[in-house]
Amino acid sequence: MIAEVGSPRLLWPSNIEEAGVELERVGDGGTWPGPFSALPRSGRPDGSTDSGVALGWSEPVPPVMWGTNLPAPLLRRGRPGRGLVVFGPADGLLTWLERLGTETEQARAAVRFGTGLETPRYWQVGRERISLREGTRLMAVVNVTPDSFYAGSRAQGLEKVGAAVEAATHEGADIIDIGGESTSPGAEPLPAEVEVERVVPAVELAVARTGLPISVDTTKAEVARAALEAGAVVVNDITAGTGDPRMLPLVAESGAGVVLMHRKGVAATMQVDPRYDDLVGEIYAFLASRAAAARAAGIEPARIVADPGLGFGKRRQHNFELYRRVAEFHCLGYPLLVGPSRKLHTSGPSDKPAEERLMATAAACAILAYQGVQILRVHDVGEMRRALDTVDEIRGALVEDRVS
Repeated sequence: MIAEVGSPRLLWPSNIEEAGVELERVGDGGTWPGPFSALPRSGRPDGSTDSGVALGWSEPVPPVMWGTNLPAPLLRRGRPGRGLVVFGPADGLLTWLERLGTETEQARAAVRFGTGLETPRYWQVGRERISLREGTRLMAVVNVTPDSFYAGSRAQGLEKVGAAVEAATHEGADIIDIGGESTSPGAEPLPAEVEVERVVPAVELAVARTGLPISVDTTKAEVARAALEAGAVVVNDITAGTGDPRMLPLVAESGAGVVLMHRKGVAATMQVDPRYDDLVGEIYAFLASRAAAARAAGIEPARIVADPGLGFGKRRQHNFELYRRVAEFHCLGYPLLVGPSRKLHTSGPSDKPAEERLMATAAACAILAYQGVQILRVHDVGEMRRALDTVDEIRGALVEDRVS
């Protein structure tokens, strides 16, 4: 497996002195991760190997990691039962880990994916492969609900659904995500039969009109099955399969792609004083464990995408920390999907309404894309496509050789 509970991940200290402080702190019984923020990464397959990285491994740590001498210039701190930290250049870490054999496979994957030496090449959805090497992909939001937080995403009635999916396609969407139940803070659960009645006709119409991969945004296996039978090829589950034990086996059986998202609590109460002891660490461990559960259910790794869940059981500062440290989630080894679009944390100091958060959403998307997030879930496809094309050129994912 690439990552599961106890798997390693990377942080990027700016210098060895900072790394030494963190190594000593962990050695004194502290917890991983430390205070480092991930530096922006290019997202390109040819990552850097000579910059210093800190590899942290929470328990259980394979015994071989403790019992071998470290070659210079690698540094190691920690103790059994409290986790391990190793600092050094990425290429030196990889060389050492390769010598230790198969027990360090997860650590090697974390270094490769975390530094950008390797990136996911595609996302397998049904029989189709969505390339992830041709710039940031956009998942367009189409809500067939009367109560979604942003009125501009609501498409009630097949005429409006048709117009919405055709517009998203024309503006550059790569995937259409159709949701029939509001998951905004305070929303109450919807009966599955009502959700099916809303979603299935919309999925059928989107399949017929667009030719794009269609995703269904649901936590219920009954709804997912109906949408898959109607032509959807992705299940976007904000509970990562914890809301319905039938969900992961269904996805495995269907061959669909799956988005596994982190959410703390349920919609009705998730924004009531959410707290974390270790924000990124807790979300990382959850996503790693749910990816492992998906694979155990029979879902192929190439079909899995991870989403840290901006705005779902997070305070504003929690969300901002995720923006700063989102690159750490690359160590999972799966493509990342993030949905910042018009959410409350983009409202600014004056708490602008959702209708006035377009520019803030573009800024948020740019920050995420520059750190290599492969898929962004958005309401405003055309505007985000234009912004992200520039970001992709700057970070080297899309480069046209011309005088400019």
